[in-house]
Amino acid sequence: MDFKTLYAENCAGCHGVEGRGGAAIAVANPVYLAVADEAAMRKAIAEGVRGTSMPAFAQSAGGMLTDKQIDVIATQIRSRWGRPGILDGVETPSYTKKSAGDTGRGEIAYKTYCESCHGAEGRGGQKGSAITDGAFLALVSDQGLRTVVVTGRPELNAPDWRGQRARQADGRAGSDRCGCVACVEASAESRATVSRLSNHSSTRSQMMPKEDTISRRGLFMKLGILFNGVGCYGAGGYRSCATCFRRSHADGANAYLDWVSLGRVSEFPEGETRLATFRNPIVMPADGKTVDTACWVRRIEGEQFQVFAINCAHLGCPVRWFPQSGLFMCPCHGGAYYRDGSRASGPPERGLFEYPYKVKDGLITIQAGELPTPGAPTAALDSERASMRVISQVGEWFDRRLQLAAAIRETTEHPVPRSTASWFYVFGSAALVVFMLQVVTGILLAIVYVPSAAEAWNSLQVLNHDITLGWFIRALHGWGSNFMVAIVLIHMVQVFLFGAYKFPRELTWIVGVFLC
Repeated sequence: MDFKTLYAENCAGCHGVEGRGGAAIAVANPVYLAVADEAAMRKAIAEGVRGTSMPAFAQSAGGMLTDKQIDVIATQIRSRWGRPGILDGVETPSYTKKSAGDTGRGEIAYKTYCESCHGAEGRGGQKGSAITDGAFLALVSDQGLRTVVVTGRPELNAPDWRGQRARQADGRAGSDRCGCVACVEASAESRATVSRLSNHSSTRSQMMPKEDTISRRGLFMKLGILFNGVGCYGAGGYRSCATCFRRSHADGANAYLDWVSLGRVSEFPEGETRLATFRNPIVMPADGKTVDTACWVRRIEGEQFQVFAINCAHLGCPVRWFPQSGLFMCPCHGGAYYRDGSRASGPPERGLFEYPYKVKDGLITIQAGELPTPGAPTAALDSERASMRVISQVGEWFDRRLQLAAAIRETTEHPVPRSTASWFYVFGSAALVVFMLQVVTGILLAIVYVPSAAEAWNSLQVLNHDITLGWFIRALHGWGSNFMVAIVLIHMVQVFLFGAYKFPRELTWIVGVFLC
């Protein structure tokens, strides 16, 4: 039971290699060790702090450490980094709250002792960071805020309650300094309460959409499906899109329901979480290595498993498993999950997504075709199929009347050299985009502009000052004309230098020369 090994494997990741310098509070702070008694520290290590990134380490609470190992960590932290007698003769605020706090006194105390560093309303200043940020408040408890107020964070030059008082009250009487303890008792918890209730509630209401309203992510997902459907036909590729969708499911209407093996049950020890890979049953020719998908497999006992998607429920970043702390962690935005996949802290709104699984003939298999995503608990394939059927039917209706699909498909599927996939070949498309922009902005300007000697100036003033974004449309049209000339000339030179005027594109070159 070597303390250095235990601390390095379980504590250093958050509290720093030498007990300081990490993302969490420094345990090598003698003031903190003098204020927080050993029982409170042992309880936090064993049971964790619910709602924060501090997990439970005791085996009785689902962790990996025995009671003796926890005793070694708690005892050695105090013996190595504590200073006996450091607060002798000083009236010390209690480690935990004694009352609900006084909001009024808390606001006064914040303005007096905290605002100079953390800024007005806790939004951050030149010396201190924002303490009303939603991500910060999601990772810290009320007790954590109180602990920082009382014990400070010396590694960040944040003083303890004595330093706060002394900094603002140099030269005051000793009796007035003693009154600081009562002030901290009445206001430390209020500062935590004010920052959490007045700001955290509004932040959480923005981060956690109501169940009866659509979230921003859900809105963009629906808009994406809509625009993709419109774009498929607008670009003449609706047939190809529908064909690709049908081909991806051509080997069986229920291919996405296939059960994929992750390996034998014996490969996953009880009580451990292992990384496994499988091949997605829905494969496209261009998928390449992306068909090999990873997942986390947790074997609880016997044939009882949990199979988690590797994607974070926030933005889909891959999560990592840390057996020392019993947490899944997202390195991108600080999301944390307990060993059972439930949300521990950070931006994610829910726990990790799970695959359906079953055990048969000694093999563990999962239903892997429906990949969990941050958009929803399931991919809602039935609704997507219905949407694709509607798009296909609309496209076929137009094609029976316009007969454009065959010509467009032949054009889009025409093989071209791989070397053309470079920025040198964008000028033709860029010229078309700028031209369409000129047409649209020109029509909008023509609605307002009056081409007469008496009204021309007045119409321009109305366009610039009275019509919403009128000045922007006018500037877009003016600058677009300049870009149009430059891009067309660059495109003509590029076509000539690259020999793109040769067979079978002679007519394209001749028409382009006349247009220029």
